Amino acid sequence: MVIGLVALYLGYTRVVADTPAEGGDVGARPTDRGARPRSVGPDLAEALGKVRAHRTGQIDWDSADAEGGVMVSGKIIEMGSPTPVGGVEVVFRSPAGEESTTANADGTYTIRMPPGIYRAFVRDDEFLSVGSRDRDATRVPGEPSADTAGVPDEALMSVVMANRDVAGMNLLVVHGGTISGKVVDQAGKPIANAVVSTTSMFRTALGNDIAETDEAGAFELRVAPGSMALTAAHPRFAGVSTDDDTHYLSIGPGTKATVTLTLVAGCLISGRVIGPDGKPTGDGALETQGPGGQSFGPTGRIEPDGSFRWVTQLESDTDAEGRWAVYAMPHGRYTLTAQSPERGVVAVAVQSPELGIRVVLGGTGRIEGTTTTLVDGSFTAAFVSCTMPSTTNGDAFVETSHQTRLVAVRAGHFEIENVPACNLTFIATFQNQRRSVEIDVPMNGIARTEVDIGPPRAKTVHGRVTRAGQPVGNARIVTYVDRDEVTATTDNDGRYTLHTFSRASIAVYEGEDYRTGGRVGGANVDQEEMDFELTDGHRDDGDENDEGGGDVPDMPDMSDDPIITQ
Repeated sequence: MVIGLVALYLGYTRVVADTPAEGGDVGARPTDRGARPRSVGPDLAEALGKVRAHRTGQIDWDSADAEGGVMVSGKIIEMGSPTPVGGVEVVFRSPAGEESTTANADGTYTIRMPPGIYRAFVRDDEFLSVGSRDRDATRVPGEPSADTAGVPDEALMSVVMANRDVAGMNLLVVHGGTISGKVVDQAGKPIANAVVSTTSMFRTALGNDIAETDEAGAFELRVAPGSMALTAAHPRFAGVSTDDDTHYLSIGPGTKATVTLTLVAGCLISGRVIGPDGKPTGDGALETQGPGGQSFGPTGRIEPDGSFRWVTQLESDTDAEGRWAVYAMPHGRYTLTAQSPERGVVAVAVQSPELGIRVVLGGTGRIEGTTTTLVDGSFTAAFVSCTMPSTTNGDAFVETSHQTRLVAVRAGHFEIENVPACNLTFIATFQNQRRSVEIDVPMNGIARTEVDIGPPRAKTVHGRVTRAGQPVGNARIVTYVDRDEVTATTDNDGRYTLHTFSRASIAVYEGEDYRTGGRVGGANVDQEEMDFELTDGHRDDGDENDEGGGDVPDMPDMSDDPIITQ
């Protein structure tokens, strides 16, 4: 359980992750996704052994066959694409160990294993399971530790609650890239034992996006595609030189990059924090005030042994008996938040100094719901935040601990068990679709919702194009299927009929000039009517000599268009 303290005068900020921008030049991509040999490093078993097991409660599911186990099946799919990925190892990890199988050439897999709660991921030398970077890690600056290099991170793996046979547990992977190179000092001499990492939005579940340099200063990273910066940390250096931009990279799927990182000495302040008893005190943070009297901000983490190198988050983990303490708090009123994956969250007001505070977690509930167009399959649900009544003025906003659930959908229905009882916000993701869902979850109760997610539905769109109420004939109505243009033309009465898909973009042209546009709705219906009213206008490009009426609206953004396969 994690305890957090936030001063009452601080404002809360809701953070919703944007869809990551596509980064880099995409190199040639293999068209054969069938089964093929995969290499697994010999040190993987040792690395997995370094991971602390995810503790869960006892499994007592009467519906599961204890002897025969449960059957889990699904497909491995490349993120942002309908393309299946075959020949990869599919792994389900629990405190009892691992269960694994190999995906077929068409990306499908089936595995029978004991009932339980698992973390699912793909282990492969080319395709990667990834997760969003922990918000705490980005909020509290700190250098990665050599202990995390190449070590799997269970928090980045999807949670699978296998209490019965379940199908459609599809796992998304990315076609990773490779970054290799050397870390040197300003004289060009190699630096051993430097920890190299990236600042990209995604982290790899197997931890191979963090590496420690060898005696020759060499390293190799496996990373998700996109734009990123490389960082390197070493006790004797301040960081990567900013004299050049070589540590800023754009990596495409399946591409390789080679870089040399130069560490500079810079200005280093390091030391140790000592408590009143003369003993080192750790697990705190350093803050500095911004220029011109600006507010204080985190700039250095205090390690458990009290040492620091020039972040702050007053947090404490409970021990086995649920006890916790935060020391040397300034006098004042604070909002205390606590959360546990299995027991929920809570927010209460406290006065410093205060002893013997008893915190009662809010418990959990269950979400039941339907999906609009996803009939059978799965989506991921990433918990973002909880809003709940507190003993302070107004409601308390709590960022939930990073957890992503893999949610099975059967006949358009789904369940998510053991979710915090609060006003919960989570992000549902299916292929390139992301939906923010806000729902009130009662303690020990059931909350119901509908998630507008799933593969696009074929639709017939019809309507009328007019100008000042008069029909416009011979106008072109354009949509896109797999980025290929599909066109309909209005008749003399301005009417048209177009065969497309839900959520697809539509543009209206008069001759070669774009006039207006829109997006097909996501409702689960076969027919939809879309009328367009044209205006004579021009684009506002800053040219004062432009003539005409009102501004023409921008072209529709196709970046969120559904992935359509015929």
